Amino acid sequence: MTDEYPVGPLQKLARREFDDPDVRKMLAGLDLSSLISKLGHPETSTQYAEPRGSMAKGTGWQQGEPLPSIQDEDPAVMQAVARCATAEIQRSHGFPVRALHDGRRCAWCAPTPDEHGVMKPAFPLSERLAACDLAVFRSRFVVVEFAIWHADPDTRRGATYQRTVRQDEYDNPAFREFWALPVAAREARIVAAQYPEGVTA
Repeated sequence: MTDEYPVGPLQKLARREFDDPDVRKMLAGLDLSSLISKLGHPETSTQYAEPRGSMAKGTGWQQGEPLPSIQDEDPAVMQAVARCATAEIQRSHGFPVRALHDGRRCAWCAPTPDEHGVMKPAFPLSERLAACDLAVFRSRFVVVEFAIWHADPDTRRGATYQRTVRQDEYDNPAFREFWALPVAAREARIVAAQYPEGVTA
């Protein structure tokens, strides 16, 4: 007859019993580098913000569709386009438009004559919405990124332990640098993109 000793948290951790409350409590007290030292390098899962498209057919943009006519790598320009589209939607639903948009002078919607002399917006709302969706896709905004360790790293079966390692940041350097600017500097760039003639809103 042999004595049976209770299995403690350290032994359970060595067995990667991630569904055990004591093991999870131990892991919660470790920083990321310590977790990697004990458990090895994790699998990474990243969730990016995705373009929503529009609920109305024919507006918005989704991956795999032809690119919209408005494309710009400058986040300030895309913010200007977004403000313009938002203002038009607010007007169409009878809501007061924020003071951040003047449709008489906005580069993206101010009426201009077409080839027949008919005054029309510079860009249709559908194109502005599509451009905003494309900007979301290109920004590579990280909603959340997890590090994931599996009980069986070879088969990826059994319980897992997850740790949030990143969230609410941009992988696209242009967007990351833009949103790191002081508010006043960002606003100045957006206004310049709204009203390129240099007149302040």
